[in-house]
Parts: sequence; structure tokens; C-alpha cells
Amino acid sequence: MEHIVEERAELHDRKTIEREDDESDLNIMLLLLENLATTSTPIECPIRRTVSNVGYNYIQNALTNNSGHFQQFYHMGPNVFHTLCDVIRVKTWVRDTRYICVE
Repeated sequence: MEHIVEERAELHDRKTIEREDDESDLNIMLLLLENLATTSTPIECPIRRTVSNVGYNYIQNALTNNSGHFQQFYHMGPNVFHTLCDVIRVKTWVRDTRYICVE
């Protein structure tokens, strides 16, 4: 009988210690969050790269000048590629933008 009482006391002690550990971990996280919120240093955003026409020019050149190379490299002819781009435009939300086209 005494053995059961001792086990219960031990279990209660372990639960108390675990609860205190959880509370101290929570206090540390709250302290870190508070310090992060009061920091006056702004978060730096990376500088955006300028948009170039390199990819567009490459595809247009491959489509118009060397259709055999295009067929071999992309495993479809230019007309199939244009049809695929049209299907993507019609059936998805993908659209041409000011700087990028579906092709």
C-alpha cells in the first residue's frame, strides 16, 4: 500500500515539474516575442532584380528561326507549343502580364 502512495506522490511531483517547465518555456517565448515586437530595427527587404527580356527573346527566337531545334529540345513543334499556351490561358488563371507572357 505504501508503494502505491509513493508512486502517486512521485507521479504528482513529475507532473508538477513538467508543468513548471512548460510555464518557463512559455515565459521565455513570450519574452522573446515582446522583445521582437519592440525592436525598432526595420526588416530589410531584398532589392528586386530588374526584369529583362532574355527569356522572351530566347523563346521567340527559337520559335521563329529554328523550329527543328525547338522540336528537338522541347519535344513539340512551335504550333503545338502555341496551342498549349492558349489552352493554359483559357483553362487556368495564368495570364500575360506587363513583363511576362505565358510563352
